[in-house]
Amino acid sequence: MSENEAVAPDPAEADTDTAFGPPVEATAAAVEATAAAVEATAAADGTDPGARRPVSAAPDTARAGGDRVGLHRREPADRGPTPDRPRWLPPSLRRVGTTTRVLAGVLVIGLVAVAVVLGTTRSTPEDRAGGGTAADQQTGTESVPPDEPAVPVAEPTGPEGAPAGGEPDSAGEPDAGRQPVGGAGLSNPAALTPYAGPSTIDDGTHVITDRRFTGRLTIRGGDVTIRNSSFNFVDFYHLIVEGGRVTVEQSEFDGMNSTSTDMAIMGGNLVVRHTTFRRFTNAVRLLGNSRVEFNVIDQPNTVATDASTNGIDVWQGSDMTIRHNVINIAGGVRPSGCVSVNTDLTGIDNITIESNDFTGGTHGLQIRAKNGQALTNVRVRDNRWHTPYAFGPHDVDPASAVSEWTGNTLNGDPLQLR
Repeated sequence: MSENEAVAPDPAEADTDTAFGPPVEATAAAVEATAAAVEATAAADGTDPGARRPVSAAPDTARAGGDRVGLHRREPADRGPTPDRPRWLPPSLRRVGTTTRVLAGVLVIGLVAVAVVLGTTRSTPEDRAGGGTAADQQTGTESVPPDEPAVPVAEPTGPEGAPAGGEPDSAGEPDAGRQPVGGAGLSNPAALTPYAGPSTIDDGTHVITDRRFTGRLTIRGGDVTIRNSSFNFVDFYHLIVEGGRVTVEQSEFDGMNSTSTDMAIMGGNLVVRHTTFRRFTNAVRLLGNSRVEFNVIDQPNTVATDASTNGIDVWQGSDMTIRHNVINIAGGVRPSGCVSVNTDLTGIDNITIESNDFTGGTHGLQIRAKNGQALTNVRVRDNRWHTPYAFGPHDVDPASAVSEWTGNTLNGDPLQLR
């Protein structure tokens, strides 16, 4: 390309001019004004202060047609490139001395710095934000939003997906229908098929769902969950837990009102919830470290000849919770207690009995130390007693076994420990 040909604007420089906006345009104007002042001084002297030759008086015929490249103009066509004058300088600055050029450069740098500062301060927070915090932009990570609230887990429903149990009242307890919140019993009776597994489980993890048991199941080890299953047959025990950890939920146990049936479940390390128990003399016997909640125990055995009727019977151990159960043993053979805590075998400690619904028994609740064994730290709170019962709502001996007694009622009235 010859020097007389027009030079097309450099897109990159054009974008730079546009991007920086008014502050840089002002800087460009200041540079032109400085160059013009320097040129006027040189013209008045008739000499170039930084050159050793006279300034040419020839007209700058190419200047009018010279194209602008960013902030710069091309050298006139009649003047060849000067080796010791950088071509990127404006033509006026190419004809002045080194000192003047240095001073002009310092001025330009200062003006550019001012423009950058002004551009930064005038930008909005949205302009400066690039997503996340400043620390995030430096490390390349994104801000972590606050934890979302946990999604509540729906309580089980009744058969065929229909809501089960009464609606809770203002205290979160069952209504007059006396059903635990969330209901109890099989969640899908139509899904049951015969159980064909082993009668004894020694180890491993097992989830048994939708099964119909017709004989006793013994668990000696492992982690076993039984869900939506039925145990409806005649035997002295239906489920025995000798070891491991067992969870029973949304199931049903029926002792068939036989003289040969005593209890549905016996063992420790148990969780039993949302399950129904009918026609037994004892529904659940606990041997430690267990939780029994949201169950219905009613329609007790009426024909057994060598047993007494209890809903939940605590025999030994510690760390047990009995809560939100609806227990009615009225009419059972020799009714004893809806919940009975007795040290028949060993000492018992740390028992919570709360928010249950009791009907029937010689006493709705029995807490008794026997055989010289210690009975300590029993908490009884927010339970509801209903008549009938034979001798009284509760039998506690000694009273010191109960560490807390609060919020309990009898037919809606406050019930005190006596």
